[in-house]
This record gives sequence, C-alpha cells and structure tokens, in this order.
Amino acid sequence: MIKKEIVIPILSIVAIIGVFVAGFAIESQELASDKNSITISNIKSNFEKDPWIGYYTGNVTAMLQSNKSFESVTGFIEYYDNNGALISSNYMVQPLKIVKDQKYKINEQYYGVDSNKPTSVRIIIYDNSNFNNPPQSNESIIFEKKVNV
Repeated sequence: MIKKEIVIPILSIVAIIGVFVAGFAIESQELASDKNSITISNIKSNFEKDPWIGYYTGNVTAMLQSNKSFESVTGFIEYYDNNGALISSNYMVQPLKIVKDQKYKINEQYYGVDSNKPTSVRIIIYDNSNFNNPPQSNESIIFEKKVNV
C-alpha cells in the first residue's frame, strides 16, 4: 500500500506543474492573438534630396487599425538603404494608445544623416502594457513589417 505521506506531495507537485503549463499555453495563445490584431496599410513615402545639405528628407505615411485595444504602445520605424543597411531609426510620434477599431494615421518625418536614400522601412509596434515582457523586447512586439518604399 502506498503511504499518504508520499502520494499527497507528488500529486501536489504534478498539479502545480499542470497549472504552470496551462498558464504558459494561455499566455502564448494571447500573444499570438495580439500579434495578429494590428494591420498597417497604405504605406507610402516621399523622400527628396535637400539641395542645400545633400541629405534626404521626407516622410512615411500609413494607416493603422487594430481589432483589439492596447493601453500603452510604442512605435518604432527603421530606415534601410538599397543595400539593406540600417541608415536611421526613430520612435513614432503616435499612437500611444490603441482603441479597438479606431483608425490612426501615421505620418513620420525623416531627416537623413547622410546621402543614402531610404528604400525600405521596418515598422514595429511594442505592447508596453504587458508587464511580463520587458519593454521593447522581441516578446513585446505586437506588429512588425518591413516594406519597400
């Protein structure tokens, strides 16, 4: 006969492990849902070489919409040249909070630091409201897209 003193601790450990596994599965499912909730469309750019300084300036515009609300987000945009080299990056001005089904116009200014013209951009949106993930880490990315402009 198996003693209660052995069975109860073993069953308790198995139950605790089961709770952790179930919690991880739910969190992974929610994160996957978050990553598919945002769409950014109509991405356009306008870059021109400034005749006085010889650097490119301009802007990137787009439309953002989400089927889920996010309390606190940070947008980031990276600019790449025709060789795929990162030439500049900056934080996006808006949105700071995303409300479900609301449309947000993105209009980010670009001020070049050399004579390379951006040929592609990478837009990244981070969810800052999930305290389980470090801010602006791969785990907190809810949208990421690189497009030729």
